[in-house]
Amino acid sequence: SRRNVDLVVSPNDSVDAAIAAAATADVVVACGGATSTESIDRDSLKLDQHDFLTQLAMVKPPKPLVVLVMAPGAVLTDWASGVDAVALMFLAGQETGNAWADVLLGEVSPSGKLPLTLPLSEADVTPPCEGARCVYTEGLHVGWRGLVDKPVAFPFGHGLSYARFEYEWAIPLWVERAPLNGGRRRARVQTADPAVRASARAETAVRSGARQGAGLRRRRLSDDEDEGDEVGGGDDDDWRVR
Repeated sequence: SRRNVDLVVSPNDSVDAAIAAAATADVVVACGGATSTESIDRDSLKLDQHDFLTQLAMVKPPKPLVVLVMAPGAVLTDWASGVDAVALMFLAGQETGNAWADVLLGEVSPSGKLPLTLPLSEADVTPPCEGARCVYTEGLHVGWRGLVDKPVAFPFGHGLSYARFEYEWAIPLWVERAPLNGGRRRARVQTADPAVRASARAETAVRSGARQGAGLRRRRLSDDEDEGDEVGGGDDDDWRVR
């Protein structure tokens, strides 16, 4: 047993057996996964244990109920409202078991963000292709781009951890949007502090959706530590979107 954790296992999809195993437990961990293979669409976005998880959530044991999900992509989570926590891991390789143990035992705080959107239902996404010839007419409006401004289960970029974070602008920003000129709109993002200036730099970007990432920075912070950072090219950038 790792860290003196005693496991009571119910290795099947029986809700009654799971409830019985949970009788002496401090926390209940239920597992679900999706079967997939290359070159073939999945028949459904439901987990293989969808019915089991739905029933377990309905008759929720009087203990914290955590669901661990192994998924190859988007899945349905309509049972999530009946559980206390959900952790999702994609294809993680040979260290999958150790990774789950580290997260469950608090040795590692989960910090991942969804690289896709989890829909409310299968009707909200592109249906599986029938046959070998597939005609895609949705263009870029597939995946999370096809679900922008629509109700979803969990949005693109969602992700919690064992810590709480607050974000704020160290220096307020203002955005100036000039009128369209020749089919192009020019926008300037600039710091409000005139003492902070940088040489202007022009960028050209192809608009591929309502949300477009401009930059990313990663920082490791200790408890109660604050740190500032810049995201993007500089304090005074010109962006032309065509």
